Amino acid sequence: MFKLIDWENKKLERDNKMLNKKIPVNDYMLIIALNGEQKKILFKTTDRAEAFSMFRWERDENLVVFPKKFVNTGGIIPVKYELYLLKSFGSEAIVPEDKIFNENWKLLDKCNFDIEESFNLFGHDKKSERKTIFELVGILLEKKSAIREVIVVNNKVLIYNDETFDMVICKCKKDAQRLHNMLYNLLQKIKGAKFIFLGVANSETTTFLYDVIESETGWNRTRIRRTSTRP
Repeated sequence: MFKLIDWENKKLERDNKMLNKKIPVNDYMLIIALNGEQKKILFKTTDRAEAFSMFRWERDENLVVFPKKFVNTGGIIPVKYELYLLKSFGSEAIVPEDKIFNENWKLLDKCNFDIEESFNLFGHDKKSERKTIFELVGILLEKKSAIREVIVVNNKVLIYNDETFDMVICKCKKDAQRLHNMLYNLLQKIKGAKFIFLGVANSETTTFLYDVIESETGWNRTRIRRTSTRP
């Protein structure tokens, strides 16, 4: 019987082993850190000038439209991504405490770093078919219909009218409100786009929207009332 392999976790295990491996003292590494811990290795070299050049390039080219602010890992938690430039050092090296990343690497430079968020659009696989903000806009604009309302209810953004229904399920309320505002900023600039943005639903409207969601999705009320993707 074949066994499925979680390649993403395998790669993360490999990267972590690389960080803890005893290596020559002239190695440099560029990584993305999540809340201060290694997330992904971007680049590795033995050339100091090349290492700093790549750090500056990644920093300056980090152009993200809708940055990820939360992750669903044991709960909905806020995240901070950073770009770290590291240099390996030997056991005899003297390194200031605030420059130590771990027992083998010291920190040469760092900066904030954004990761583009992706979204769970109802009717699409929530893991393999997540959509970027621009993909969402493209999908919405492909549908030729009358004016659609855009409104936030809990962690969901509804884009709908009597003819069509779309719903984006966000990680939390704050993400849903951010998405509503970003869609407003993007769609209002497009000629012919027919959307009315209504902000966050009040209690009376929320009850009505629960009925709409139930009718369109078949979800039960417990699932509809959730305020995050963490049950």
